[in-house]
Amino acid sequence: MNKWIALITSLPTENATARMRAWRSLKASGAAVLRDGVYLMPERDACRLTLDTVAADVLAAGGSALVLRIEEPDGATFPDLFNRSEDYATLLAEIAKSRVGLDADTATDALKQARKLRKALASLVEIDFFPGEARRQAETALQDMELMAGRALSPDEPHPVESAISHLEISTY
Repeated sequence: MNKWIALITSLPTENATARMRAWRSLKASGAAVLRDGVYLMPERDACRLTLDTVAADVLAAGGSALVLRIEEPDGATFPDLFNRSEDYATLLAEIAKSRVGLDADTATDALKQARKLRKALASLVEIDFFPGEARRQAETALQDMELMAGRALSPDEPHPVESAISHLEISTY
């Protein structure tokens, strides 16, 4: 069973700036929304720090905020709220798009795009609290794209090949 922390918050309606700042911070942190004003994260030090920081900002803006440790109710599936499969699918589509037509002429641009995609992947991994197959696929696809671009830029360089190594038999006379 996973352990959870929740932020229960309320801000005065006239303070749209503080409301937007809290919402953006929670969205960027990967917090799940249970309902309006109730956010959930796995109980981890970094998550607690995030929720404590948002709570302090809300309190400073004249709102109310509580950070609570909670237990997952029987039958609830809180980890499903953190499913990042759609985000990884979007990233995979961008990787696939960047690989189309990759050759020596486009390899430099592809490597620039790969750096951007690598940053996007790192941001996604940071909020992927329950990684799965989608994450592995995105990491592999991006690595393959980077290898393709490297090979296109240096076609005469040796590259690793996956195959069996045959044994050399030495006979003695």
